[in-house]
Amino acid sequence: MRRITMTCTLLLLTAFAWCAAEAESSLSGLPEEAQTPISAVLGRSLPAYALKSAGAGFEATNPMQNLSARFDNQGIEVHHGNTMWKMSVHAYGRGEILPTLQSTRPTVQANRIEYRRGSLTEWYVNGPAGLEQGFTVSRAPGNSAAGPLTISTGVAGDLEAALDPSGRSLSLSDHHSVNLQYAGLTAHDADGRELRAWMELRGDTLLLKVTDEGARYPIVIDPTFKQAKLLEANPRNGDDLGTSVAISGNTIVAGAPGAYVNGIESGAAFVFLKPANGWANMTESAELYPSDGVDGDEFGTSVAISGDHIAVGAPYKNSNLTGAAYYFVKPLQGWTGMISEYAPLGFGHNSNAFLGTSVAINGNAVLVGSPGENSAYLLICALNVTSCGLDATFFGSNVVNVAFGTAVAVSGNDFVVTDPYATVGNTQFVGAAYVYTYVGHNTWTKATLTPSDGELISEMGISVAMSSNTIVAGCPFCRLNNANTPGAAYVFSKPVTGWADATQTAKLTPSDGVQQDAFGTGVAVAGGLIIAGSPRKNINNNPSQGEAYLFIEPVGGWRDATENVSVLASDGQHDDSFGQSVSVAGATGVIGASTSKNGQFNLVTGAAYVFNQ
Repeated sequence: MRRITMTCTLLLLTAFAWCAAEAESSLSGLPEEAQTPISAVLGRSLPAYALKSAGAGFEATNPMQNLSARFDNQGIEVHHGNTMWKMSVHAYGRGEILPTLQSTRPTVQANRIEYRRGSLTEWYVNGPAGLEQGFTVSRAPGNSAAGPLTISTGVAGDLEAALDPSGRSLSLSDHHSVNLQYAGLTAHDADGRELRAWMELRGDTLLLKVTDEGARYPIVIDPTFKQAKLLEANPRNGDDLGTSVAISGNTIVAGAPGAYVNGIESGAAFVFLKPANGWANMTESAELYPSDGVDGDEFGTSVAISGDHIAVGAPYKNSNLTGAAYYFVKPLQGWTGMISEYAPLGFGHNSNAFLGTSVAINGNAVLVGSPGENSAYLLICALNVTSCGLDATFFGSNVVNVAFGTAVAVSGNDFVVTDPYATVGNTQFVGAAYVYTYVGHNTWTKATLTPSDGELISEMGISVAMSSNTIVAGCPFCRLNNANTPGAAYVFSKPVTGWADATQTAKLTPSDGVQQDAFGTGVAVAGGLIIAGSPRKNINNNPSQGEAYLFIEPVGGWRDATENVSVLASDGQHDDSFGQSVSVAGATGVIGASTSKNGQFNLVTGAAYVFNQ
């Protein structure tokens, strides 16, 4: 298991990835920030990516990216097809005249090669995602007043280099098309503060620069992980931002069920928009609220987003807890300012219905869970209509311990509703997920998904997520090896003939799970990537700081496994609940930490973390 601390590590390093622009990789469906560390792990275990002796140096091949590289005392030579590119690091320091670095013979371990020159170590890691380059600097090179920290590299070869306007990416072309990318440059100090980092190209010299004035060493210059922390502009203690999170394209919505709106503690949901230069620490663009909000509604307990459509649940709505849910459409002026619902999604039909405990959305089709009345409602919300019409109602089979509708998910014509209290065989509270597939003419099929090893009070289905042909159901109370209960996530793969009654395809567990970690409290899936949150995880004696785990689908399909990599918040503290909620879309993942601290205001406000290139 390889643990990744988001935003901040313990050394100064800079990392880039060489990759063929047109090449396809089995990692390409993952978030970009996950590709490099997983690639490094895979490269270490696959002989094809190992470094081999070659004359006075070493060589590496990268079959996935159609690259080869040769390393000797003078530097590195990279080949892609019939083209070649050379790099040699020759100076490091500050100012225009930099101290020259002596050539040195590299050392190799598996798929990693290093050039060690005093306080500067240049390294490369070979893996399916490409050939990653990095620099580790153990101490600051002199007085920062003398200018930015600078690494000078000589470049040569058959390709023409061109910097992008941001100065953080270099394209290498043969006058016809881009052949290689030397891309991604960010920097953070030991406190997680982002530093300015850029490249300059001067003839045959490439300069990598970082402004480190006022920074606390060690510093990280890292293109692989760029974390953003999303916070409220006007936070209040107990807002619980990050209780729920969802992402679609460049838009993130995060629920804060304890937030005040116009002096009323009804709860809110905050919308964050990706800036032109990528995700960064920021506050909301818009705040969503219910037009009929009252104290205690807990609006924002659940959120879902699909394109320009958002659904938000308020399960404690009304004094008798019928619950409610709301539907929002992006206004003409965009997601900005204070926005009330476009249309209500209704209320529960009886006391303690808790409608809105869960919501899922696909365009204008919204699925709302109401576990207190053992049901889930599918509604269709037409534009220019101020109400949403009921299209279908799904009911659970339990009549005593009702929880059907605790979690819901949707993908295409498949709708998933969980019942963590479901009886399987003669065992109570094992949990189940039910897949309803619309086949036309008001006709539905139903499939029941259950764990093969479910025990009393397993409660699979506390959380659920779906992406195309894959369903993942969280089971935070599940046992591991009949011993402790760190939790689990069950994966179900859709058969060629369609969903049918089945047990899991795979069971995912944390490699370091211990009693009551609550792994699986939040789950998300996109393509071949699954994320599972473990909000009760103890980190370095910080109880309930929380952790999130990433799993990559193996060749041949999902099977029982532990994580490929785990993710921490570098500013994590005790009782943050990092991993309470998770979501992923394309190259961006979001992790909610509902009781995270806002250092600026010294309040327990909650937060949402974004990891993205």
